[in-house]
Amino acid sequence: MEDRLNSIIVSYKPDHGKEGKLYAETALAKHSYLEQINPGDLGEKEINRIVPKTIQKDIELLVQKEGFRKAKILFQKKYEYLRVFRDKWVTRAPLTSLSERDLPNISDPVIREEVLAHVSDNPAKPGEKLQDVLARYCEKKQIYSVRYFPKDQVPVSIDSCENKAYMPNDYYRVDVWRVPPKKGKYEYKGVFVSRPDAARQRVYGDDTGSLKKPHPAAKLIMSLCKNDIITLSNETVYELCRIAGFSTTQNKIDIRPLYASDSIAAWKKDTNTHLCSAFWPSDIEGQNFKSINVLFNEYEVKLAKITVDGRIFDRS
Repeated sequence: MEDRLNSIIVSYKPDHGKEGKLYAETALAKHSYLEQINPGDLGEKEINRIVPKTIQKDIELLVQKEGFRKAKILFQKKYEYLRVFRDKWVTRAPLTSLSERDLPNISDPVIREEVLAHVSDNPAKPGEKLQDVLARYCEKKQIYSVRYFPKDQVPVSIDSCENKAYMPNDYYRVDVWRVPPKKGKYEYKGVFVSRPDAARQRVYGDDTGSLKKPHPAAKLIMSLCKNDIITLSNETVYELCRIAGFSTTQNKIDIRPLYASDSIAAWKKDTNTHLCSAFWPSDIEGQNFKSINVLFNEYEVKLAKITVDGRIFDRS
């Protein structure tokens, strides 16, 4: 029986169709929020947004006298921190739809602290998820939706309204490019293509991947869509992985075992240890994001095709 189980290879139906929802339904709005920053992080265009006005005037005089670069060195020595109004994109979403990493990005500081304290003091019971814990907070406080700062995606602004934007609902693929090294190893960068970009490519025939080349001499290695299967191999490792998602701002992809229908931790907990590969850590409850640059430098990465009868073919 164990030999039979070890020989099973899960086959995923490939879906490379460009059709799909282009943008999230709820628009993003640009709001100003007061932040406390290190003086070294101040941009020249942010000087007029410093509070209080006395510090703003002091820095303006320094810049007029010394120029921004020299003035920046001086006011870094003079001030431990600065308070600046910065614009951020915010959107509204049901509280129960937020992930654990979204909770610190709730815009209202009072609600944010209450939610984080509630989650910390009321951990999920066996068989529960974070959404169940958040649902109890919603019922208790009668707060069902919150504003938060979306992360890991770049909103698409509206030309006719500079304070409004929409978040891409989904990214269609990532194009992996090999960039010539300045010295040492090659660098691998991902260019993430949204569904609107993919739709434009189909309609107009524009190669959006090449238009977004990260370097003039970069070479396209492969394109990866969600649920594509790749093999990672080196002298000691040969592993089949499923592409489960993207982290567009961190140049990372979410890789999972073929056999995990939920998190890696849940799969390893519910599966006999003899049937689990040691390649996968046991403490990954959510996404398993890995750097594209690290993966392609440490392993030979190939696209794989698995037939319905379990045969594996190289697609690269």
